Amino acid sequence: MFKHLIKTLAIMTMMSTWCSAQAIMLSVNPSDQLISNGSHVDVNILVSGLGNQSPNSLGAYDLDLGFDDSLLGFNSITYGDSVLGNQLDFAGFGTFTSTVVSTGTINFSEFSFDSVIDLNTLQADSFVLATVNFSAQSLGSSVLALSVNSFGDALGDPLFTEISDGMISIVSNNVPEPATAFLMAAGLMGFGLRKQKLTKYLQR
Repeated sequence: MFKHLIKTLAIMTMMSTWCSAQAIMLSVNPSDQLISNGSHVDVNILVSGLGNQSPNSLGAYDLDLGFDDSLLGFNSITYGDSVLGNQLDFAGFGTFTSTVVSTGTINFSEFSFDSVIDLNTLQADSFVLATVNFSAQSLGSSVLALSVNSFGDALGDPLFTEISDGMISIVSNNVPEPATAFLMAAGLMGFGLRKQKLTKYLQR
């Protein structure tokens, strides 16, 4: 019985390791941004850990992105990866997309019309699903919280995901950036030294 228990634990450990290696990650990218009040900012919704031109590929998804609407205003959403192209549309059929904006939440979904073969053999393992543009309208910090309603492979079977949320911090646009402040301080110090030398030279 003891040997059977050891064997069972070993199998469970192997399965846990395999699942970790196969973990699909949904993340907000960049994960942490500092912007000035009144500016606009892009946020990428990134998927990684899919099969690289092999199963598991993504066929459809339905996600929510939560945010503090007292700090951020939603402007637009663009589906697809700006570099790789839309990884749910290789055949040129387009995709079915839906965007519903409510108080503090953006629900966005996409469905591919491509064949299982195309998705499994052409899709990258990591790409941007959509890019959301916000405008900063008040000072503070807003969590960008992802949640999954559905996430399915090319066959429509569910894919299990891990989630990494993001954060946007909004600061006053009247505060100099660190690099600018450093240059200003260095300039003032240099001016002070030159003035001191000139005073000593005139007093000779």
